[in-house]
Amino acid sequence: MNKPVIDACVAIKWFLPEEKHEEAGILLSSYNSLIAPDLFFIEFDAIVTKKVRQRLVEQNDADTMVQEIRKLPFEVIPYSMISRLAFDLSSTLPITLYDACYLSVAIEFNQTVTTADMRFYRGIKQTPFAHFVETL
Repeated sequence: MNKPVIDACVAIKWFLPEEKHEEAGILLSSYNSLIAPDLFFIEFDAIVTKKVRQRLVEQNDADTMVQEIRKLPFEVIPYSMISRLAFDLSSTLPITLYDACYLSVAIEFNQTVTTADMRFYRGIKQTPFAHFVETL
Protein backbone atom coordinates (compact mmCIF):
# COMPACT_ATOMS: atom_id res chain seq x y z
CA MET A 1 0.00 0.00 0.00
CA ASN A 2 1.27 3.45 -0.86
CA LYS A 3 1.86 5.60 2.23
CA PRO A 4 3.64 8.85 1.50
CA VAL A 5 6.25 10.07 3.93
CA ILE A 6 5.20 13.58 4.93
CA ASP A 7 7.47 16.21 6.40
CA ALA A 8 6.38 18.90 8.84
CA CYS A 9 6.81 21.66 6.24
CA VAL A 10 4.01 20.06 4.23
CA ALA A 11 1.81 19.30 7.24
CA ILE A 12 1.74 22.91 8.45
CA LYS A 13 0.12 23.84 5.14
CA TRP A 14 -2.90 21.71 6.09
CA PHE A 15 -3.65 24.28 8.77
CA LEU A 16 -2.42 27.60 7.40
CA PRO A 17 -3.06 29.37 4.08
CA GLU A 18 0.58 29.29 3.05
CA GLU A 19 1.89 28.88 -0.47
CA LYS A 20 0.86 25.46 -1.84
CA HIS A 21 -1.68 24.84 0.93
CA GLU A 22 -4.22 23.65 -1.64
CA GLU A 23 -1.78 21.06 -2.99
CA ALA A 24 -1.05 19.95 0.57
CA GLY A 25 -4.78 19.54 1.20
CA ILE A 26 -5.17 17.41 -1.90
CA LEU A 27 -2.28 15.23 -0.76
CA LEU A 28 -3.87 14.73 2.66
CA SER A 29 -7.25 13.82 1.20
CA SER A 30 -5.70 11.38 -1.29
CA TYR A 31 -4.42 8.85 1.26
CA ASN A 32 -5.91 6.79 4.07
CA SER A 33 -2.58 6.47 5.82
CA LEU A 34 0.62 8.50 6.07
CA ILE A 35 4.05 7.71 7.45
CA ALA A 36 6.68 9.82 9.22
CA PRO A 37 9.62 9.50 11.59
CA ASP A 38 8.82 10.18 15.23
CA LEU A 39 10.57 13.54 15.06
CA PHE A 40 7.75 14.73 12.79
CA PHE A 41 5.66 15.88 15.75
CA ILE A 42 8.59 17.72 17.33
CA GLU A 43 9.24 19.54 14.07
CA PHE A 44 5.57 20.31 13.55
CA ASP A 45 5.23 21.69 17.07
CA ALA A 46 8.40 23.76 16.58
CA ILE A 47 6.93 25.35 13.45
CA VAL A 48 3.69 26.12 15.28
CA THR A 49 5.42 27.67 18.30
CA LYS A 50 7.56 29.82 16.01
CA LYS A 51 4.43 31.09 14.28
CA VAL A 52 2.92 31.93 17.68
CA ARG A 53 6.04 33.89 18.66
CA GLN A 54 5.91 35.70 15.32
CA ARG A 55 2.26 36.53 16.07
CA LEU A 56 1.13 34.78 12.90
CA VAL A 57 -0.99 32.29 14.86
CA GLU A 58 -3.01 32.79 18.04
CA GLN A 59 -2.23 30.47 20.96
CA ASN A 60 -5.67 28.83 20.95
CA ASP A 61 -5.35 28.12 17.21
CA ALA A 62 -1.89 26.68 17.80
CA ASP A 63 -3.25 24.39 20.51
CA THR A 64 -5.92 23.17 18.10
CA MET A 65 -3.38 22.53 15.34
CA VAL A 66 -1.16 20.52 17.68
CA GLN A 67 -4.13 18.41 18.80
CA GLU A 68 -5.54 17.90 15.30
CA ILE A 69 -2.28 16.78 13.70
CA ARG A 70 -2.11 13.93 16.19
CA LYS A 71 -5.55 12.68 15.10
CA LEU A 72 -4.41 12.06 11.53
CA PRO A 73 -3.62 8.50 10.39
CA PHE A 74 0.16 8.54 10.73
CA GLU A 75 2.28 5.46 11.09
CA VAL A 76 5.08 6.79 13.27
CA ILE A 77 8.50 5.21 12.81
CA PRO A 78 10.81 5.33 15.84
CA TYR A 79 14.26 6.81 15.42
CA SER A 80 15.78 3.59 16.74
CA MET A 81 14.56 1.83 13.60
CA ILE A 82 16.22 4.26 11.16
CA SER A 83 19.07 5.79 13.18
CA ARG A 84 21.96 3.97 11.50
CA LEU A 85 20.78 4.73 7.97
CA ALA A 86 19.85 8.31 8.86
CA PHE A 87 23.27 8.91 10.40
CA ASP A 88 25.05 7.47 7.35
CA LEU A 89 22.94 9.51 4.93
CA SER A 90 23.44 12.73 6.85
CA SER A 91 27.18 12.09 7.06
CA THR A 92 27.55 11.59 3.31
CA LEU A 93 24.90 13.85 1.76
CA PRO A 94 24.34 17.60 2.09
CA ILE A 95 21.25 17.17 4.28
CA THR A 96 20.55 17.50 7.98
CA LEU A 97 20.06 14.50 10.23
CA TYR A 98 16.41 15.54 10.53
CA ASP A 99 15.94 15.40 6.76
CA ALA A 100 17.89 12.15 6.66
CA CYS A 101 15.30 10.66 9.03
CA TYR A 102 12.52 11.36 6.53
CA LEU A 103 14.65 9.98 3.69
CA SER A 104 15.47 6.88 5.75
CA VAL A 105 11.79 6.16 6.31
CA ALA A 106 11.19 6.50 2.58
CA ILE A 107 14.05 4.13 1.77
CA GLU A 108 13.12 1.55 4.43
CA PHE A 109 9.47 1.47 3.36
CA ASN A 110 10.09 2.06 -0.37
CA GLN A 111 7.96 5.20 -0.37
CA THR A 112 8.43 8.82 -1.39
CA VAL A 113 8.99 11.80 0.89
CA THR A 114 6.85 14.79 0.00
CA THR A 115 8.54 17.95 1.21
CA ALA A 116 8.12 21.69 1.03
CA ASP A 117 11.71 22.13 2.25
CA MET A 118 13.64 23.21 -0.83
CA ARG A 119 17.01 22.96 0.91
CA PHE A 120 16.32 19.27 1.58
CA TYR A 121 15.11 18.73 -1.98
CA ARG A 122 18.13 20.47 -3.52
CA GLY A 123 20.46 18.45 -1.29
CA ILE A 124 19.03 15.20 -2.63
CA LYS A 125 18.16 15.92 -6.26
CA GLN A 126 21.62 15.12 -7.68
CA THR A 127 22.09 11.90 -5.69
CA PRO A 128 21.10 8.27 -6.23
CA PHE A 129 18.30 8.88 -3.71
CA ALA A 130 16.56 11.61 -5.72
CA HIS A 131 13.68 9.31 -6.67
CA PHE A 132 12.72 9.05 -2.99
CA VAL A 133 12.00 12.79 -2.63
CA GLU A 134 9.46 15.04 -4.34
CA THR A 135 8.36 18.59 -3.72
CA LEU A 136 4.84 19.66 -3.02
